[in-house]
Amino acid sequence: MRRENYDDTIEKFDELFSSGGCEILFRRIGEYSPAGSTRQQHDRASIRDEHTFADLERAAYARGEIAIGIWRSGQGRTPRGVVELNPRRDETMRRSDDDELIVLTAADS
Repeated sequence: MRRENYDDTIEKFDELFSSGGCEILFRRIGEYSPAGSTRQQHDRASIRDEHTFADLERAAYARGEIAIGIWRSGQGRTPRGVVELNPRRDETMRRSDDDELIVLTAADS
């Protein structure tokens, strides 16, 4: 690794992992309307929606956040829920309003 790339990488890690840096938060998935839909359309949607993770990434990006995964609430054989980091971006997923989007965001958000 070239020295300037190394220094830049160290600087980014310092920002990410310092006490005043970024945070990893679990946010209600209902707060993230897919790109191209209005809040009114989203409110009328059924409790279960189908979207890709790429749709959710775009919605998070519009809020200045980076989506890194999803917490799926008690579906199937996992009554307490399951965390899925870096899910496939193109796979359509069925989500529930009880699910949460895992995002990387600035500490003051």
